[in-house]
Amino acid sequence: VGCAIPSGLTSTNITPSAADLNWTENGSATSWEISYGSPGFTPGAGTQTVVTNRPFSLSNLSSNTNYDWYVRAICGPGDTSAWSGLNNFTTSCPASFTAPYSQNFDGTTDPNIDACWSTLNTTSSSFARVETENSSFDPQRSAPNAIEFYNSSGSGGELLLISPQLSDLDSTKQVAFYAQDEGSSFYTSGLVVGTMSDPTDAATFHPYDSIPNSMLDDTWQRFVITFDTLTGSDQYIAIGHDQNSTYDYIFLDDLEYSTIPPCPQPLGLTANVIDNDTLDFSTTNGLSDFELEWGPQGFSQGTGTLDSTTTGSLTVGGLTGNTTYDFYVRQNCGGGDGNSVWVGPLPLTTL
Repeated sequence: VGCAIPSGLTSTNITPSAADLNWTENGSATSWEISYGSPGFTPGAGTQTVVTNRPFSLSNLSSNTNYDWYVRAICGPGDTSAWSGLNNFTTSCPASFTAPYSQNFDGTTDPNIDACWSTLNTTSSSFARVETENSSFDPQRSAPNAIEFYNSSGSGGELLLISPQLSDLDSTKQVAFYAQDEGSSFYTSGLVVGTMSDPTDAATFHPYDSIPNSMLDDTWQRFVITFDTLTGSDQYIAIGHDQNSTYDYIFLDDLEYSTIPPCPQPLGLTANVIDNDTLDFSTTNGLSDFELEWGPQGFSQGTGTLDSTTTGSLTVGGLTGNTTYDFYVRQNCGGGDGNSVWVGPLPLTTL
């Protein structure tokens, strides 16, 4: 008789970092090999661990993460059963998060949002929604999902995407994300960003800053909201549809919560080609003291030409007419604050 395959796999007592795994032993084995990993992995190709007791507490797991697992019996040297059937589980959310924390909203199936996040609709329309979408007709900055805000005929109240609890939220933090509205001339609504003390109570939403519709278009723009004047004890960030008009869509993706860096990066970077030797750079956060690296379109950073400007205007030489060049830009804050991260590439075509 061959080595019997374990059956009846169960996953219980699931926490943010551990789960108890159990199974039925159908022979006389007293040791087993567990194989676990991301959904869809091939048993034996994940992480393996040999155990001598069941149930077995599998630990050191990532929170809010899906796991598949299998088990096989070890009946003797060189004698193991085939792998069992599949069992799976999802670790729970931690009580709270701290900076740095990021969310790309890609770990769920449309229209579900991440289990650690929530939404709230207190508008006049039950058809208003905040959910993930992966339609080919709508934009996603990172595949497969983006967040879609849609207010339908709703007015009044709030339509909110709400973060997990952020236990260190204070005046040293910022939130950054990408947003757009497909550039539709029919949409006039924007976003409002604020904080909450209770994610289930819209009355606790405290608006902090806004992104008007005039700042949204058909490209993914990165927006950074610094909470440097934040007061109070709210521990949730909420992003809402401002409902400037009805039936408006807004899309959001790739959010980051972090400590405010000592040197802010350029935001909304644009440039005008004045002539084939002069370029004027501008940002939406009013920066002008830049270091730049530029070269032919598609060049690798570290191989380009370095320049700098303290006025936002850069004069360069040797550019060819009607040719596209890539520019990378970072803010020079001087002193002990150093430089920001690089932003780019920004493609510019000469006259």
